[in-house]
Amino acid sequence: MADAGLDVIGIDASGEMLDVLRAKKHALDVNAVFGDMAELPFTPAFSLVLVAFNTLFNLAGHDRIDTCFAEVARVLLPDGVFVVEAFVPPLPGEGPDDGVSVREIRDEIRQRVEKLLDDEGWSSHQVTSS
Repeated sequence: MADAGLDVIGIDASGEMLDVLRAKKHALDVNAVFGDMAELPFTPAFSLVLVAFNTLFNLAGHDRIDTCFAEVARVLLPDGVFVVEAFVPPLPGEGPDDGVSVREIRDEIRQRVEKLLDDEGWSSHQVTSS
């Protein structure tokens, strides 16, 4: 993303993981911040928030995920985009996993996310699975 000219800010609650990032070749291209993704230390300023590599599942419980989503809504600019990359394991009875694909976003989950966004003044956003 930094190679594409975007300003990149990364947040991690692990000092050790931030040290790993800082040791990488392009570390200076990322503003690494120590913090909690459910309690973002930022003011509203982001056009894109990306939660990658199943990171969302590091939050313990639905309340923390709800809090994270509310925080993302708080820091996004009016036309901002929230992207979550997450592995979806095979359902019981399905064959072995043959890669990552989107199955669906169930109505109750979509409605929950839309409500969180609506509560933050983001009623024009539509939650989709692709």
